[in-house]
Amino acid sequence: MEKKSVIFLAVLIVVIAILHFIFLKQDELYPVHDEYRSFSASIQYFHALKSDPSDFFKKIRSNVIPPLQRLLPVPFYVLFGENTDVMAGVNFLWVIMLVISTYLLGRKLLTPIYGLIAVIILLGFPGIIGFSRACHHSVALTAVVVLSHYLLISSRFFEDKKYTLFWAIINIIGFLIHPYFIFFVIPGVFFYILNIKRSSPAYRNFFIACLLMIIIPAIWCLAVLIDKPARELFFSYLSRCVQSENLGSQFSKFIYEIKTFLIPYYGVLYLQISTCYYWVGLISILYAFMEIIRFKKKELICIFLWVVISFFILIFHPAVLLPKHTIPLLPGVAILITYAIGKVGEKVNIKFLFILTCSLSIVSFVELKHSKSNPVSNYFIIGKVFPMSKIRNVDEIINIVREKDKAVEIGVVPDNLCDVNPFIIDVIKYACAMKKISSRVQFEDLLSLVDNAMLPSDIIDKSDFIFYIESDFESDFPGYRKEHLLALQDEFKKRLGEFIFIKEITMDYETYRLCKIKIFKRIKR
Repeated sequence: MEKKSVIFLAVLIVVIAILHFIFLKQDELYPVHDEYRSFSASIQYFHALKSDPSDFFKKIRSNVIPPLQRLLPVPFYVLFGENTDVMAGVNFLWVIMLVISTYLLGRKLLTPIYGLIAVIILLGFPGIIGFSRACHHSVALTAVVVLSHYLLISSRFFEDKKYTLFWAIINIIGFLIHPYFIFFVIPGVFFYILNIKRSSPAYRNFFIACLLMIIIPAIWCLAVLIDKPARELFFSYLSRCVQSENLGSQFSKFIYEIKTFLIPYYGVLYLQISTCYYWVGLISILYAFMEIIRFKKKELICIFLWVVISFFILIFHPAVLLPKHTIPLLPGVAILITYAIGKVGEKVNIKFLFILTCSLSIVSFVELKHSKSNPVSNYFIIGKVFPMSKIRNVDEIINIVREKDKAVEIGVVPDNLCDVNPFIIDVIKYACAMKKISSRVQFEDLLSLVDNAMLPSDIIDKSDFIFYIESDFESDFPGYRKEHLLALQDEFKKRLGEFIFIKEITMDYETYRLCKIKIFKRIKR
């Protein structure tokens, strides 16, 4: 049975690879938000490495986000060119790690066939497939989280020195992908520490592992803190986290998030899974809790803490809980579902359960593709599972701002605190960079205005073009950004005479609302 499972797993990986690269060939989406920042940083590392190695290390040190996920595509840019398909394509390496680690974890908990079922369930979560095709760290982080839990369980409460050291190395890799990694491993580690047997080599093994996990990330942190801009950005973020909310506000947020999650509409969105798997997952979590109380299966306790406690930690984190933050929980949910299926499988034919699981995973995609009302039908799911065409009118905007042998500087003036603004900005920045319309394209948006302590007059002074973005969608930004926004709008209205109106363009993007961009060009001085 194990040999057949491994063969099926290998075939599954090949199929995923084919679909992965067919999708990337057809997809015309532009990277936005975190995707754009990841791709932009990766390209900067590549250019710095080609031009000056000392500048390469400076680029790495000046970024507060650990570099590993963004560094991995760099060698492939030499072979295949600089584009998002390369970075998203390299994600497949993380997908292979994720699939194999999930199989090993399911096999360890039950049997090889259930390890295969766990993989199929996991690949039935559109959030996994969606983010595997994006320039984002979520799938890389998820793969390392799963492998960390497998090695943790295999260490037998740190008694096995080999697995304990491998576990420490994988944790270091996880931290160098994103510091969020610690949120997903702390609950299981804490449980294992409490269960270390006395008078065993486990204490020594754990101590050595901790030294490795502290020293190497500390070297990275010190390198970042040496760089003044990165240091200021780090402490700025830290201060916002500390001052974010009092205990009462945190508790209110906790209650709100739990209530929201338990409503299927939002719960499905949070976990990036289909409605069916959402309900099956909740039932499996409750079943696992009952099994823990009755039998105290320690491996199951570790998985349960990974899913439940890590989710609670995310709720209390100062950052807003977003679907992308919960992606590393999905393998744990898949394992718990598999465990519940395994108990049913003791009384039902396993082949029937296997076919049922495969069918359910396929149906989850069909449901998402054809249901516009389903909350999972958003950019990170449908947009990355089923290719969508690129935003209309981007080429038209590029042609308007194209100026021969000149670096174009564009100022962005939103009419409100609109979520779509940074989205549109990222799209235009990426399109300009890929079409190489100038040696340098400088964008100063609302966030740059705040982060760089710029005055509204600075943006107006240096802009060759002004993009005035009108939208009816407003979101809650901190008050200090609203003050800067109003000041920027007032400054532009005062100096409107320095610009000439060129054209108004309406843009839309599937799940985003319509917005109008009024383009103004500076009158030659």
